[in-house]
Amino acid sequence: MSPVPVDSQSCWQPLAVALVTSSSRGNRLLFYHQGSPPDHCARVKDVLSELETTLSEILAPSQQLVGEKFELTIDEWKFVGHPFSLAAIVFNVVFVLQSSSSSQVVHSYDCLSHLLGSAIVHEEQKCKFLTSQAAQILHILEDSDSSSSELFASKIFKECSVAKTLHSVLVSLQQGNLHVKTEVNGCSEVNVQLFCEAAPMLSEPSEGDVPCLVRSYSALLLFESCEAVISGLPCSCNPALCRLIKALSPLKSLKVVSLDADIPLSQTLLFASHLVHWKKAVAIYPLSESNIYITSPSADVRLSSDVSTQFERCFPGVVLAEMLSNFSVPVLLGDLQTTTDNIIPIVVWLLQKNQIIQLHTYVYIVQTSSSTTSSASASGNYPPSSSSPTSSGFDSDCTWSHATVGYGRTCSADSGHSDEDGEDSLHAQLLQYLSPGERKSVMCTSAAGVEDDLALFARLSGYFHGSHHLEEIMLLENMPRSQLLTLIDKFSEVLVICSLPEHSVYH
Repeated sequence: MSPVPVDSQSCWQPLAVALVTSSSRGNRLLFYHQGSPPDHCARVKDVLSELETTLSEILAPSQQLVGEKFELTIDEWKFVGHPFSLAAIVFNVVFVLQSSSSSQVVHSYDCLSHLLGSAIVHEEQKCKFLTSQAAQILHILEDSDSSSSELFASKIFKECSVAKTLHSVLVSLQQGNLHVKTEVNGCSEVNVQLFCEAAPMLSEPSEGDVPCLVRSYSALLLFESCEAVISGLPCSCNPALCRLIKALSPLKSLKVVSLDADIPLSQTLLFASHLVHWKKAVAIYPLSESNIYITSPSADVRLSSDVSTQFERCFPGVVLAEMLSNFSVPVLLGDLQTTTDNIIPIVVWLLQKNQIIQLHTYVYIVQTSSSTTSSASASGNYPPSSSSPTSSGFDSDCTWSHATVGYGRTCSADSGHSDEDGEDSLHAQLLQYLSPGERKSVMCTSAAGVEDDLALFARLSGYFHGSHHLEEIMLLENMPRSQLLTLIDKFSEVLVICSLPEHSVYH
């Protein structure tokens, strides 16, 4: 996977990294390295080189800042760190960023500095790691020719473990990798994902929760081969995670995978959330003939791009731009299977590289023109605007219920609404999820005369405000697609459908 910067308005890659100490003997810049900042930061790089001699005074942490976020902005640069205290010495691992970096970027580097500092503290308590490294760096500095900075850099990278670690972290970040994995003194592991999107969870989300990328009906698509993912796991990882990774398939939901791997569903969802969190996989809907795909807005359609070269290497004789032209309009996977050979591996590859996205069908209930005026006058709570029940959902007596399987809503037994349309109380009770105007529109349809159809509509009416796509409704209500589509067709006078990307962001 090619990491994508979260903040597109500013460069999130660090310009430099520094290790500064402060003690009774004064402030010292033990290590400073710029690596290869982006080309558009060349002027900043030159100015920072001139300021290198004064950085020890600028970045020297005070005892009062120990354990707190260190953030200092000077002109075009922002210095971010997290000072730690060791007996009589205070040290700080500082990353140099552009001053335009967002608060999310600053928070991520504060966390990274905190983790690196914690590892250094652990090694110092164990074997005086920082003390010995500082003495070694100062010895190299005294013995080196001050005019030969390149020779000094090569020698310090070769002989000093802490310098080598910070250098590797900086280079990895400047190359665009959001996943930082390194070891301090060859023992204390630092493993962190910057700008994480999906926090691990223990259970299915409720409607009121933040949109989640992983649910039981999701499939998990690995960005690398399962062998590569497993080889990158720590030796102490749960063996069940390896079984899960081997059982994953873009054609199988996590519910099926949990059965195949003999792992409880709750643990399967937790493992899957961690894989998404660490950018090892993306949650998708299992591939099927009814899936609709379209070219991603971020797709790289240049003929000479790196993505195009990788595609042609994986699928000789197939041109990426020509393949993406098949997805210029929404297309069913089943239709592509009849016209294109070997389409499933191609679709999987395109999803991995975020070249295409899946469209889901959402259902919305609308009031007919004949009922809009009367419903507005019947209830002063629903002015004819974008915030009316047509868009927001339900009347004031309705409340969200997280206990219901379909994330639906429950209303009080006495909803307070009279049967304005002359229909019997049974119909009014069945349609209690709808606003008065929506109820009137539904009751005016010909399908409302069939009690079974009306009962099914009332049961699903909580889903008809664009919060759930068809596949989600099918799985939550355990019903076939044909039955759901038939119901939508019968009530087409008040139901409209549209195809949209899933509300949860894939990448």
